[in-house]
Amino acid sequence: MRFNTPFLSAICMIFILMLLSVGLLCVVMPWAPDFRASVSEFLLAQTTIIFLFGIGFIATALVLLISISLLSPSHILTIKMGKKSVAVDHAIVDQYIQNYWEQVLPQQAVFHQVLFRKNNIVEIVANLPSIPTESQGPLLDRIERDLSKLFEETLGYRKEFLFSVNFRQPEKEPEQIPLEQSL
Repeated sequence: MRFNTPFLSAICMIFILMLLSVGLLCVVMPWAPDFRASVSEFLLAQTTIIFLFGIGFIATALVLLISISLLSPSHILTIKMGKKSVAVDHAIVDQYIQNYWEQVLPQQAVFHQVLFRKNNIVEIVANLPSIPTESQGPLLDRIERDLSKLFEETLGYRKEFLFSVNFRQPEKEPEQIPLEQSL
C-alpha cells in the first residue's frame, strides 16, 4: 500500500501522534498520582466530551478503512464478455506469463511483475536478459503480439495492456590478473 495522497498522509500522521500521546500518558500515570486522579475525575465528569472523542475515533477509523480499501491494488481482473463478466485471479495471469517466458526464453531467467491498474488495465513489467540491440525491437514486437493473443484466447481480455521492459546489461567476465602481478 502506498500513502501517496496528502489527505491520507495527514490522517496517518494524526493517528500516529494520537497513539504516541496515549502511550506517553499510560507510561507516566503510574508515577503521577495527582495526574491519575485528575484523569479519573475528568473521565467521570465529562461524559459528553468522552462521547465526542469516541465518535471522532470511529470516524477516523472508517476514513482510514475506506481509504486503504480504495488505494490498495486489486488482485482480481474483471473481464466483461457481453452481458456477463468473469473474475480472474492475479495468480492465474501471473502463471500464464511465467509459462510464456519459459517457452520464448527457455534457458533464461525472466523476472516479471503483473499489475492490475484502474479500469481493468493489465500492466506487465519485465526484466529480460541481455539481447543485442538490433534484436530487441523485433523481439518486443513478437512478445507484444504473443501476449495480446494469449490474453484474448485464454482470458477473453481484448483491451490494450501496458508492457514495460528492461534489458539486463551483459555480464562481463572479471578481468584476469596474472599471478605474478598479484604477489
